[in-house]
Amino acid sequence: MKVSEHIDSNLGQVDMLAQIVVGVSGRVLFVSPGCTESWGGGLEVWQGKSVDTYLPHVDAHQTLLDRLVDLKLGNSEFVWPLSNGPVLKIRANRLYLTPQSLQRLWRDHNMPWSIPLEEIEEEVFWLTVVNLRQIHNMYQSDAETRLRATIGSIIAGFAHEVRNPLAATLSLVEGIMALEEDSETMQPLSRIPVHVERIENLIKEALSYGKPRAPQASWHQLHFLIQRSAEMLAQAGIELPASTFPQESTVLPVYVDAEQIISVIANLMQNAAEEAGSDGVMLHVVKEPEKTGDYSLRWNGALVALDVMDRGGGVDPSLIDTLFEPFVTSKSKGTGLGLAIARDLALLNGGNLYLRKTSPEGSTFRLLLPSYVF
Repeated sequence: MKVSEHIDSNLGQVDMLAQIVVGVSGRVLFVSPGCTESWGGGLEVWQGKSVDTYLPHVDAHQTLLDRLVDLKLGNSEFVWPLSNGPVLKIRANRLYLTPQSLQRLWRDHNMPWSIPLEEIEEEVFWLTVVNLRQIHNMYQSDAETRLRATIGSIIAGFAHEVRNPLAATLSLVEGIMALEEDSETMQPLSRIPVHVERIENLIKEALSYGKPRAPQASWHQLHFLIQRSAEMLAQAGIELPASTFPQESTVLPVYVDAEQIISVIANLMQNAAEEAGSDGVMLHVVKEPEKTGDYSLRWNGALVALDVMDRGGGVDPSLIDTLFEPFVTSKSKGTGLGLAIARDLALLNGGNLYLRKTSPEGSTFRLLLPSYVF
């Protein structure tokens, strides 16, 4: 599905779409209500004013009108970061619109006719504008929901497994206490029910925990995150050789929560080392990765990819479709939680994590990280 089709099929769910009609001189002839709701200003204020007044670019030397004038008859899509914060995705069409057609637009939207019809330019730019910040917030909200669900599954499974032996332990202790009369024995035994009750209270508190920590995003160089991840593994006894790490420049900025993404990278490297041994792991950085799924809409190419590759035996084909779900694992001692949490943290930070390829010669997991601030 093309980006434009994806936008059109989903915009009914949220109010992110605005229409602007601009004359070739740059004067605004029409704005839809969604435009003013997103960026302020009344309808009367927009009409007749320069479009650059209300949609200023981050680069003060580049104006929207200059970009539009370069258009031939037809259409174009581009990202337009505003100096006041929002980032817009604009679909621009250069066409002819009669004054009578514009008059009907005004009337249909109960707009005042502030511009005399004889002053209206017939050659116009019709702009369909999407506020990418709102889209980003929508996806981040979805990521938060997924992470809460994952955490909830983890805690519920943990609570189920712990409560049964705790109950058995408490019953056994109470039985012994009922038979034991030695005060020296009774005193330490009497502490056990207190500790069991405390554990039960902690479990109840954990089960009520439903909101993950929101990312504290800031700019970091990718090599810093990789280095910190390697240090975490070294502390756990997993030493990776220097040949593991990217030979190309990793002085690339990413806008993420460092602590969360370090844990994601460390998890991927640990999985690779466990699968293929420390010498069978390799990392590779891709500056302009191909876009997958909805990413052409979300980031418009402003991404950095980190590929974590191993020379192991590949992912079990029966697990590929459920690989990132909680408690799915092929390891005899694994919990099946690492990849589930890693992907949810990646999504929560505006990135993504997926299995790029796998075969009997090894697997590649790709971590996408945003390199643009919304």
